[in-house]
Amino acid sequence: MTLLDMAEFEAKWQQAPVEPHRTVAPSSFYTYTAIPDEVIRNADVSDAAFRVFVIILSHAWERPQDMPPMEWLAQDFGGSVATFRKYLKELEEGGYVVVTRRGMGQTNLYMFPRGLLAPPETGRTKKPIG
Repeated sequence: MTLLDMAEFEAKWQQAPVEPHRTVAPSSFYTYTAIPDEVIRNADVSDAAFRVFVIILSHAWERPQDMPPMEWLAQDFGGSVATFRKYLKELEEGGYVVVTRRGMGQTNLYMFPRGLLAPPETGRTKKPIG
């Protein structure tokens, strides 16, 4: 991104309507989410469920106790709430995410099973470069 692009982005950002869970500061324009290899390489996880996992995980890194409403997560997914729930259920049944429904007017809490996001104890070793 050039300086001119960044200035243009900052100007648009200042004019954008503010939504509590959709504020993107110019300094965090490019963000990344670390995805566990176990989820990436598991052929039993459908492509759509994988996208749902990544969306939830990306928000969980930011504010785990203050997740966006499911409607916004579904919008990030690019589908309806019903479709989002379908793939969320697939992730729950596979043991990749635990959803705690906190009641009317509150957003869900999404947690990941112990060890899923931790570095593996055994695994590949990296070869030295050179």
